[in-house]
Amino acid sequence: MKQQIVTINKSIIGAVARVWYDVELSEFSVTFRIDGTPCPHLNYFTDDKNDAINTAHDVLDKLATIGD
Repeated sequence: MKQQIVTINKSIIGAVARVWYDVELSEFSVTFRIDGTPCPHLNYFTDDKNDAINTAHDVLDKLATIGD
């Protein structure tokens, strides 16, 4: 069973990251959407909550710089 931990929005680029915890696997995952479209190639998996949250912020920050 997955539990959503946090949602991080970068509304300026229409991107959202969600951090999940899978109880059965003892694993955190980060999923991304841009303008509502899932981006599975960006998904990230780890056993560390802080790593998952920091990665979500880092990826969104990098996406925000594309096109600058």
